[in-house]
Amino acid sequence: MSIRTFVRNIYTLFAYDFRNQDKERLKQWLMTRDFITFENLRRYFEENDSSAYQEEIDYILSNGLQPFPYAVVKRVDKVECGFDHIIKLPFVVHNGKRLFFPKSYSLANVERHYRNFIETENLLGGGYRTKMPHCYQSERVKVENGDVFVDLGSAEGLVSLDVVDKVSKIYLVESDRSWIPALRATFAPYKDKCIIVPKLISSSCKHHSTTLSKLLASETNSHIFIKMDIEGFESEVLNASKDFLATRHNIKLAVCTYHRHNDAADFSAFFDRLGYKYEVSDGYMIFDLDFSELPTPPFFRKGMIRAWR
Repeated sequence: MSIRTFVRNIYTLFAYDFRNQDKERLKQWLMTRDFITFENLRRYFEENDSSAYQEEIDYILSNGLQPFPYAVVKRVDKVECGFDHIIKLPFVVHNGKRLFFPKSYSLANVERHYRNFIETENLLGGGYRTKMPHCYQSERVKVENGDVFVDLGSAEGLVSLDVVDKVSKIYLVESDRSWIPALRATFAPYKDKCIIVPKLISSSCKHHSTTLSKLLASETNSHIFIKMDIEGFESEVLNASKDFLATRHNIKLAVCTYHRHNDAADFSAFFDRLGYKYEVSDGYMIFDLDFSELPTPPFFRKGMIRAWR
């Protein structure tokens, strides 16, 4: 593992919004330090069938171990960044709109994060790599005019800002308080349609948490698109929301499946039981920040399931 990758893992680790049940898993993970490495991945596929992941393995052998093992097709030509001296926050310009970041971010970091979102993760699509396993929308499952957009785990709010002009309302749910001033600044021009919820989305309603059914109690006749990227707690929230999802129509979901080893299979079965149609994103990701278990061969995971009814 490279030093940069190790630092990225540790940075992500301490940025993670832990819940009580993960403390023991974190302790075990830190004690073992059993990260996915180039060597243990290479060794596994020397001894096992690699045909299902040949494209990804070929890329890794040529370019090193990366979360998104696909060739770069294009890059953003120019990124415009700046600093607002009135509200004292840095920003990047996305489609003519200011996307703000916490005051601790330098302009170089703002540009680096933005390029990563667009070029590496392809969160918004656009074909910057040959495959886009972390893209929330597809030709079949996408945000339409007039939808209510529910951004669970909004972080900086890029996905919400990208669709703000076409939707009727946005719920931005983010439990990391360091993002809240930036979110308020970004969505101040759209405060008539944007609701910032500084809470965990969870299986119960408490002072610092809420449930999906509580959050959307007033959206009885709305067409809803739910983006769920909540650091491995997708299963908890889906299971707690099954009665709500079972009784709703005109609903679409984009749910991350890369945080836990079995999420892609488990969520497919979950949506089958509820009578939803679904698709999985193309390609695979490699993700080693999983406190539910040590990294498990074959290491590749599907990035996203998109469901609708």
